[in-house]
Amino acid sequence: MKIVKKDSRFRAIVRAPRYLSELQVQAKTFGSPILYKMNTMDASLSGVLLSTNNPQSIPFKVNTILEITLFAEGITEKPINFVGKIVRRDDIVIDQGGKSSFGVKIIDIDHNNSKCWDVLIEYLQEHSKEIELRQEDEFLPRPFVANGRR
Repeated sequence: MKIVKKDSRFRAIVRAPRYLSELQVQAKTFGSPILYKMNTMDASLSGVLLSTNNPQSIPFKVNTILEITLFAEGITEKPINFVGKIVRRDDIVIDQGGKSSFGVKIIDIDHNNSKCWDVLIEYLQEHSKEIELRQEDEFLPRPFVANGRR
């Protein structure tokens, strides 16, 4: 089931269901040799939510393009490689530690990796819990339209 919500401009946004997952990921900025290890928090058809327990060590910002390798051992035959774009970053800093999460949208994935991604999502649909929508994610009222104009 796809979820439709309205954004602040009252455009329809289709959101794919998200499923809890905890898979290992290696990510690097596009073209860089430096790898960062993270875990997934959830996954959907359109992307993943990544997390790390060391927010100071991850330099990724919103709109950063990443090369990502996702390890779904026991689910897919091989690691899944794709290019993603960070669309959201949340940091929780407590004393010297904390946690960061990165919402990543898949922007490029080849045919073979796409097949593996579909296998992963099907597996998560059957074996994982779908994440409930937060209050702010629910439907927003439609704007009043007079004479076909906004």
